[in-house]
Amino acid sequence: MKPHEFPAGTQTGWILVTCALTFILFVILGGKYWLDRQHKHDVVLAHQMISEFHQDFNSIQEDAVATDSDRYVSMIEEVRSRTGKFKELGPCTVKRVEEPPYLTAECHSTFESGEEVETFIFHDYGQDRHLLHYSAVPIVRSTR
Repeated sequence: MKPHEFPAGTQTGWILVTCALTFILFVILGGKYWLDRQHKHDVVLAHQMISEFHQDFNSIQEDAVATDSDRYVSMIEEVRSRTGKFKELGPCTVKRVEEPPYLTAECHSTFESGEEVETFIFHDYGQDRHLLHYSAVPIVRSTR
């Protein structure tokens, strides 16, 4: 059957289907591009905030007196008393949560006492970015 022999409206139907599929393809590819771009931005932002945290981590004096209201300093002192100073950041997995807006990062890091898995949760809304949670857990290697 040749195109001019199709029943009336069939050719128009195929044109509409082709247009719809093309539109869907562009939406999917555009969404993927935007998500990749957003994720790259999140990774850069997380690494910046982690770097700032590690500068604080290493600069806080071991004999500093922290008040109860200064949770940040006391948290760092608690972890650093076990790990020693921070040495090197390894690979990180960064994820974004939209509501409430925050970034999570899980990183393999090296400290004076060995390797740890660090977990960070950063509040991230507009220009308001700050640490909500931090933890470091030793990596135990199997000796089998």
